[in-house]
Amino acid sequence: IALTVGVIVLALAQLAAKARPAARTGQAAPAPKPTDAVFVSYARANETFVLPVIDAAKRLGRNFWVDQKGGVNSGDGWAGEIVGAIRGSAGVVVMCSKAAFESDHVKREVYLADRYKKKLAPVFVEAAEPPEDFEYFFAGVQPLKLFETPEAERPQALIRVLG
Repeated sequence: IALTVGVIVLALAQLAAKARPAARTGQAAPAPKPTDAVFVSYARANETFVLPVIDAAKRLGRNFWVDQKGGVNSGDGWAGEIVGAIRGSAGVVVMCSKAAFESDHVKREVYLADRYKKKLAPVFVEAAEPPEDFEYFFAGVQPLKLFETPEAERPQALIRVLG
């Protein structure tokens, strides 16, 4: 009887240890599995320009993570989904515009991309001057002026700039 009780106690202890959240054990959360998907950072005001280009580039075989298409809802751990997508991404394309440069969400995504040492690809969807904080992150990176590219050539141009 003592042996049986001991085995049950040991099994329960192991289950309890597995059930403990990472924060309570002092361990960092595991890194998301890397993917070949590129995270797309953009302002919602530009979605009519951005989403068709992304969809066309997807049809050409490139993988993207776009929060609007990914089904992230405010009640679904939205911030954690964004962080995980950036951490696991192959890089981050920043769809630059006046609205994007004014967006706190786009700023956070750029900061996270830098923190996780992701390749940043600034892609301009309109003529807009980046503010100094964006300019810092884009230093030494050749931007793509997608708004100057003929519409039919935009998906291929985007894929080329991503490598």
